[in-house]
Amino acid sequence: MASRLWINLNLNHNRFKIIPLCRAILITSDILQIVSNHKQRVYLAGQANEHENNWKEEFKKLDDFDFYDWEFDSDQSSPNTFFPDDLKAVKSADILVANPGIAPSEGTWIEIGYFLALNTDVPGITCKNMIIIWKDDREPKWSIEFVKKAGVVVGTVKEAVAELKKLKE
Repeated sequence: MASRLWINLNLNHNRFKIIPLCRAILITSDILQIVSNHKQRVYLAGQANEHENNWKEEFKKLDDFDFYDWEFDSDQSSPNTFFPDDLKAVKSADILVANPGIAPSEGTWIEIGYFLALNTDVPGITCKNMIIIWKDDREPKWSIEFVKKAGVVVGTVKEAVAELKKLKE
């Protein structure tokens, strides 16, 4: 019985598709250069800059990532436009950074859940590519243990930036 060779390949997302090696494209040095220059896409979920001391600006200073900011990158004129735009961006993101602030933030939690479902294979697994900023004064306190099971939880924007930099290493 002849064995077949298979290759796992997907440059756009951290999910892999198995294809027969005989159908794989030969990777040239040009393609390898593109791969090495690939910037991870980061979706910035959560409160608007105006309500959270321009929290997103610290992330946007990092050159090693491409950021999607719903305030500027999607049509916010109607739920009929921003809901699908934002979820498409969540789906194509490699990393999600969420800052729900201290407000209820229902939209943020929908984005967090969607990203978690897309980026974990088994329920209950912590998503290492999701960083959630949980302020000390956020309520209810009991829910933090649940949130910690979903992703990496930090207390400040500065800590979130440091965690994001670790994902690049």
